[in-house]
Amino acid sequence: MKHSRNTRRFGSAASFQRGVTLIELLVVMVIVGILAAIAYPSYQRYVARTHRNAAAACLSQIAQSLERRYTTNLTYVGADINPGCETENDLQRFYTITIPEASLRQSEYVVQAEPTAVQNRAEGQQCGTLSLNHTGTRRSNNNNTCW
Repeated sequence: MKHSRNTRRFGSAASFQRGVTLIELLVVMVIVGILAAIAYPSYQRYVARTHRNAAAACLSQIAQSLERRYTTNLTYVGADINPGCETENDLQRFYTITIPEASLRQSEYVVQAEPTAVQNRAEGQQCGTLSLNHTGTRRSNNNNTCW
């Protein structure tokens, strides 16, 4: 039987298969998995650093409010500080902002941002509690990278 040019024979070099093999699909999945394993921890560190910067900004905002109180009344005592920065960007989930009663005196104060368990888990307790006092001194476990 003679084959015309338009007839295709099975198994010949002229037949082409189109599609993706299982091996090709597995190789792509492995590459995507490796990229995700590298990118996800970096993303988590970035998010933790963003929350830490938001807490530091909130401390600065409270300190400015306290300084305005001192300028007006010549004392920090009795200051009702509620700047609202704790509720912005869901900050209260990651940091607890406080002014310890013992630190609020006539001419001095300390404002603290203590990380919650969520933030400690995200950054590995690298920075710990951030604090800012009346002289503008910033403190944490690692001042070089945390402020």
